[in-house]
Amino acid sequence: MKSRMLGVCAVIGFTSAAAVASDEIRLGQTVSDEVVAGFGRVCPALGLGGAIEASSYWRAFDLSDFDVTQDFAVTRVEFGIETLRLPTLLEVDFKVNVYGAVEGTTPQTGLPIIGTAAMSLTDRSVEVVSVDVSALAAAGSAIIVEVSAPSLRDLAGGDVGNIFIPGANGDGESEPVYFASDACGVPEPVAWDPADGVFNYVLTVYGDPFCATDLDGDGLLTVFDFLEFSNLFDAGDLRADFDGDGVLTLFDFLEFQNRFMLGC
Repeated sequence: MKSRMLGVCAVIGFTSAAAVASDEIRLGQTVSDEVVAGFGRVCPALGLGGAIEASSYWRAFDLSDFDVTQDFAVTRVEFGIETLRLPTLLEVDFKVNVYGAVEGTTPQTGLPIIGTAAMSLTDRSVEVVSVDVSALAAAGSAIIVEVSAPSLRDLAGGDVGNIFIPGANGDGESEPVYFASDACGVPEPVAWDPADGVFNYVLTVYGDPFCATDLDGDGLLTVFDFLEFSNLFDAGDLRADFDGDGVLTLFDFLEFQNRFMLGC
């Protein structure tokens, strides 16, 4: 395999090195990421009583909609909070899950998780919260993001005055937010119905283009990336599994070569 790869390197020629893009990219569906009081929504069936129930808020981002043509490394997720009031609790834990899916997939349970993070939050209002999340999405895929808020009832199931209202605005959005809550009778995420009020939920993903073929990590595509691929392949390291079938074969080299030639 090494001799074959070096032969291909010689045929291709390396008269110059291709630079790897690394500018941060925003994946967002709201016109504005500002939280505006009065636009937060909770379970329509329970009204304000739903503000104490466990709930989750979802958005789906097709990478191609944002002109992302290579792998994408998620670095952080930002989400809005209109009100988090905890008179009987010091803090509560929110969870952010990042799922991978094929383009066109809508938010749903059962998708494979590619990244997750939890953070403890205290009282706050009209604020955008940022949480670091590490996830790698393949080129041509979709990223599904879920922000999960816990139940704010006490241990006996009582309502003790704690409340959470997600942060949103009325400036418009390109795709709908999805909502789920067992207490609300909505176990699977459903698109928010505008008849229940304008709810442009602030949920934004940030990350960087990721160049999988830049195996030596120097920000350039050169012959040394081929040499690193050869080393990984010979060591049985699945970082060389470029066709994603779980085994190392000639097809991994062909896929690596094709992606190398396309550049980053």
